[in-house]
Amino acid sequence: QITSITFILDGAGNYLSGSHAWCEGRDVADYAENYYTTDTTTRAADVMVHDATLPAGVKKSTKPYESQLIGVVSTKPAIVLDDSIGFAHGWALPIALSGRVPVKVSTENGPIVAGDNLTSSSIPGVAMKTTRPGQTIGKALASYDNPDPQAIGQVMLFVNTTWQDPDIY
Repeated sequence: QITSITFILDGAGNYLSGSHAWCEGRDVADYAENYYTTDTTTRAADVMVHDATLPAGVKKSTKPYESQLIGVVSTKPAIVLDDSIGFAHGWALPIALSGRVPVKVSTENGPIVAGDNLTSSSIPGVAMKTTRPGQTIGKALASYDNPDPQAIGQVMLFVNTTWQDPDIY
């Protein structure tokens, strides 16, 4: 719940270029943008990829190291951007752009240690740690070590969608 939003304005009430805006509140730790889906099983913390069949479309990831990774469905974003481009084509989902969000994980690629980069796994909507070059969704902020690689848990994720090579970075 946001308790305040602060912008820096000039004397005429215009937002000052180069200044900052910030939010204060409880249980909010990310900024998100609405994307659209027709999958009614999608939930917060799911890993999502681009769905070319919808304007601004997303669907659950289904393969390891998917190149079309978009990000993670947010739980309680502080701010949500939306141009409503996909409004008539599906349901809006807030996809985290920046900040911290929970993400579903498995140990399909081994135990996750805080600081590991995460990518998509073969379990729909679930992340695993990266061990080879590819697209990532961010860094795990906690460890997860369930011995059953098909079990699904959650860790907090620092959102940073990028391409990463664990042997270089």
